[in-house]
Amino acid sequence: MDDGSLRFGKIVGEKAMFDLNRAINYWRNTLEANGRIGKDNIDELESHLRDVLDELAKNINIEESDFYKALAQIGDVSELGEEFYKIKTCNNDLVEIMRDGVLAMVSQKVRSDRFIMTLFFMGFCGIIGWVGSTCWMLQGWTNSRHWASLGAALQTIILFALPFSLFLLIAFVSITWGVKSLKIHEQKRKLIIKPLVPAILLAPIYIFLGVNIFLTSPWWGGKVRAAIFGEKVVQSQFSDNGEYEAYVIDKPSFDGPNHHLYVKNAQDGSSKFIARLDEDVDSIQKIYWSPFNDIV
Repeated sequence: MDDGSLRFGKIVGEKAMFDLNRAINYWRNTLEANGRIGKDNIDELESHLRDVLDELAKNINIEESDFYKALAQIGDVSELGEEFYKIKTCNNDLVEIMRDGVLAMVSQKVRSDRFIMTLFFMGFCGIIGWVGSTCWMLQGWTNSRHWASLGAALQTIILFALPFSLFLLIAFVSITWGVKSLKIHEQKRKLIIKPLVPAILLAPIYIFLGVNIFLTSPWWGGKVRAAIFGEKVVQSQFSDNGEYEAYVIDKPSFDGPNHHLYVKNAQDGSSKFIARLDEDVDSIQKIYWSPFNDIV
């Protein structure tokens, strides 16, 4: 039917025929009042209803009873509202799930990229830190005695290179981990180059820190040892009469040895500081007492 409505007969005498369009409008208003069915869905339901009535109109004139039969095929208003509400809720939930999934994927990718770049940043810092710290120490803290022979040179290089091996350990672990994580990534060059720039720019800071940790390690290492095991006694000697003990302690320092001479009363255990020995004295050969046990 071209105009979208049914031709349902003519007025016969004084008898009024069933007003189909009015009935359909009333039905539409009922669906809209339900609140759970959208206008587009109501239009689609009306189209189905008119199709059913169209089939009936081929053989008979549409009566009110026929209209309600057609409505029964479409479904009760409350049942339709419930079904459309379920579909709408399901669609909304699906949209929420898809949105959350996409956001989670994007967030995971961002975290993955940052994690990989952090690994390469630590790796580059480790390599630059080891090379920079070792070269700094070799250039700034050595003299001709350290390079007098091949053996002395190798010893000097090992002396300064080994303490900074922590940089190499960090570099090895980080870069190995980063390369494994990079295998499934597309933008490999970007994730490698981006952390290289800050690693180079920040190099003076962590190289300086590394060198200072190395230089101060004898002091704080000695402090820790002294707190746990007590002062490091490098030499001791009792007087001939056994009343006193002279002993030398190597105290923690930045550039050892740092030897101090003490005398202890063997009877009451009290000690007295005597002198601090020259810094260039690398070892104590022997402690001597005077014949009268009054000078050490």
